[in-house]
Amino acid sequence: MCVQRMKIIHRDLKSANCLVDKHWSVKICDFGLSTIVMDSAVCNPTAVGTPEWTAPELLRNELVTDKCDVFSFGVIIWELATLKRPWEGVKPMEVSLLHP
Repeated sequence: MCVQRMKIIHRDLKSANCLVDKHWSVKICDFGLSTIVMDSAVCNPTAVGTPEWTAPELLRNELVTDKCDVFSFGVIIWELATLKRPWEGVKPMEVSLLHP
């Protein structure tokens, strides 16, 4: 029997959506903006995540893959390493203008 894994793009992965239990196991929550990918990429201009953690292609309403969640995970790792909030001092709406 062949089992195919569903590809889900969270699109709002951020530290506030990562819950840690007493055994330091991390659980991801808040799948309100997530989408299931049937092809290799998806475009849904109706919703984006929190700008400070969101991949540039998602902010620009371009086609996205599950790699946009990898970008967000990288921002979370940066937060853990620096103990700082991403884009501190920049208004959320200005973040999209500063992304390359």
